[in-house]
Amino acid sequence: MVLRLKMVKIAEDKGISEATRLYETTRNTIRKWLRRYRKEGLEGLKDESKAPKFI
Repeated sequence: MVLRLKMVKIAEDKGISEATRLYETTRNTIRKWLRRYRKEGLEGLKDESKAPKFI
């Protein structure tokens, strides 16, 4: 979670391109963490369950 928070902060401060370069990841990954962080705060940076969702 700490790494994800660092990526989000760099993306907010210096832009997505800089964050992708520094962390050697894709723009989509950075965007995903930014979106989740903005919507849910720190909780959004936690791992989500990979288990199937049943109704």
